[in-house]
Amino acid sequence: MTNKGMNLIFANNLKQEMHKSNMKSVDISRIAGVGKSTVSEWLSGDKYPRMDKVKKLAEHFNIHICDLIEEKNAVDCELEDFDHISKIEGELLHDFRTLSAVEKQMVLAFCGAKARISELEKKSEDPCEDLTD
Repeated sequence: MTNKGMNLIFANNLKQEMHKSNMKSVDISRIAGVGKSTVSEWLSGDKYPRMDKVKKLAEHFNIHICDLIEEKNAVDCELEDFDHISKIEGELLHDFRTLSAVEKQMVLAFCGAKARISELEKKSEDPCEDLTD
């Protein structure tokens, strides 16, 4: 992997941790003991921090260093945000997000039609339904 690729992975992971903790660049600057411009370079993927700075940040966020420097699987990231859904639902969500706008509309139309069909099938299975009309 290229240095730029590693820089961007770190930048994305740091942004995610900052978002979770509602932190700003100035907070990261204070924790890592660096200037705001350095943090800006990290967040843009232009520079990569020294490992002692990564360690300070990981300790502050109470995470492993690898959580900042390694690429995360998209499904795993989504499941962190939506830990109440199953892995297959997370995979479906990930796949849905990769679709074009037109493809998303087609999927949503299909799901809507499927739901309406299920409702009609459920009504036709209820023998008491006809008695209440």
